[in-house]
Amino acid sequence: MLGDKYGRKWVIWFSILGVSPFTIALPYIDSFTGVVILSIVIAIIMASAFSSILVFASDLMPNNTGVIAGIFYGLSFGVAGIGSSFFGWLADQTSIHFVFEVSTLLPLLGVIAVFLPKMKKEVV
Repeated sequence: MLGDKYGRKWVIWFSILGVSPFTIALPYIDSFTGVVILSIVIAIIMASAFSSILVFASDLMPNNTGVIAGIFYGLSFGVAGIGSSFFGWLADQTSIHFVFEVSTLLPLLGVIAVFLPKMKKEVV
């Protein structure tokens, strides 16, 4: 609904920039309750862009919606598996606290969304 009103690209940007302050603050919260609450807020904001990203990708290749959805889900789970293996190795080499601090910076990689193409607005 927000993607239709403001544009999918803006919803994607909000999920990236909106979650970054919370993730950067996450390692410095002392209480367990604070970490849980912040994690829930982060998850809700990041999940808000999931459908916008999928629809944006489908708009780029409208004749291949099934292929796009399959690739999107496959890459999401595949990259998550590789990332968890990497972070496990990194935790063995350094410490879990270091991994926690590094992983909170990952949403900042989302600034590559600046390279998303501009989409034409449909007139309804």
